[in-house]
Amino acid sequence: MRIRGHATFLRLPRILDTLEQLPAHRPIELNLSGLRHLDHACMSALQNWADQHNAHTVQPERTRVSA
Repeated sequence: MRIRGHATFLRLPRILDTLEQLPAHRPIELNLSGLRHLDHACMSALQNWADQHNAHTVQPERTRVSA
């Protein structure tokens, strides 16, 4: 899944709703390279989602952040 633009606490409910609709039994790759801004609240929420998702998948998903 690719997230682009600004990932802030204002968009967080929409992002989390989208992530929750993804199948729990399949590995998901979060591609954050298209982000222009990622605030602390959103990064924490994405990491928490990834940790929970990894608990239910065989292969962990990767999270990419451009430097």
